[in-house]
Amino acid sequence: ITTADGEVVAGKTAAPFKFKATLVAPVIASAYYLVGDMFTNDNVNGWSAEAMKQFTHSEVNVYDDPIFTVKFETTKENQYWKIIPQDNVDGEFWANPGVVGPATDGDPAMSGVLTRDGAGAGKIEVPGKYTLTINMMDYSYTIEPTPLELYMTGSNYNWGGTESDWVPMIPVNGSDEDFWTIIYASADEMVKFAPQAGWGNDFGGNVDVINDVAGAGAVNDGTNLKFANAGWYMLHVVNGATRKVEILEPNVYLMGDAAGEWNIADSHKFTIPATADGTFESPAFAADCELRMCVSIDGFDWWKTEFMIFDGKIDFRGRGGDQARVNVTAGQKAYLNFKNRTGNIK
Repeated sequence: ITTADGEVVAGKTAAPFKFKATLVAPVIASAYYLVGDMFTNDNVNGWSAEAMKQFTHSEVNVYDDPIFTVKFETTKENQYWKIIPQDNVDGEFWANPGVVGPATDGDPAMSGVLTRDGAGAGKIEVPGKYTLTINMMDYSYTIEPTPLELYMTGSNYNWGGTESDWVPMIPVNGSDEDFWTIIYASADEMVKFAPQAGWGNDFGGNVDVINDVAGAGAVNDGTNLKFANAGWYMLHVVNGATRKVEILEPNVYLMGDAAGEWNIADSHKFTIPATADGTFESPAFAADCELRMCVSIDGFDWWKTEFMIFDGKIDFRGRGGDQARVNVTAGQKAYLNFKNRTGNIK
């Protein structure tokens, strides 16, 4: 260190002195918004505040958590995009510096470095559903296809040793993030989830929110999601910017004419077996009619989690369209085995 009078004092004791330092920190806004071609339609300009889509972010201070995420879909080739910070939304929308994007206009890279000084527009060349993640501490970005599948494995599934050891979760119709399944969990069983039937981007011990409605004693053990109490449970997993697992009672319902009315009600519930290989049994069908069955997840209409029995197998609607109908007779019942996903009517 050199003092004001030129004396070099590094490595030895010196009298107290003053110096000035300028701290250089990245500019991180309180929020960010994506604009671009993919949001343009007959009624709105995709490059406007009216069309912009906000990035999700935790409740932590942005300098402690500089990660922002947004999901979007492109239906055409070569769709351009930029990022608008909150300061620009509150002031001059296209002010520079401020708007964020790649340094090179038209850059098709799916990862790279952003700038807020003379930013260009990035370009998505191939139509699809994507997740854009930005780290505003180092101004890096990645664009990845949004995972549309989710699988579960764990201590009772050979820890995903082979593809068949991964249980496919059932998508909730109309959602890219919500999945469900019904399982029997043993005491101290551990599970994980991944967007494919194999390891990679898996999660379990790092779930952001656990909502244990059913009393499974489920916790993050640091690596996995662990169940303390054995029993049947319905898992509702949200694989989004926030990863959430709800452990719910495994309630299955008759719906519609087979139940005698078109609503979720306790009188329409299937019985829940006591054993891991047991069968869920419906109430007797109320009429000669077309069979409808479902589970119930808050925030979603019943038909978004419905399923049918075809050729002795449970067929889940998932993201598909309206399923074919199966005619049943008054007094018959449906029997479901969720362990092997089989069913019958008799």
